[in-house]
Amino acid sequence: GETVQIQLWPDDPKKQAELAIQFLVDRGLVTPLPNAPHNVEAVTDEDVYELAKRLGAKPGKPLSEIIIEDRGPW
Repeated sequence: GETVQIQLWPDDPKKQAELAIQFLVDRGLVTPLPNAPHNVEAVTDEDVYELAKRLGAKPGKPLSEIIIEDRGPW
């Protein structure tokens, strides 16, 4: 006889991501941040579009300068 290993994965992508991260943590390949928020919202398509539009309006300018400008006055 032949032995076959079957592993079932949930259909929920969020759960799949959590399982993948836990797999990496268990093997010591990544270390979770101690105070990282657990309920971070995913970036929406609208957010990505808006960011691309804003970055496209400033060709040739380094991203670091754009970020500093967007922070506003200290």
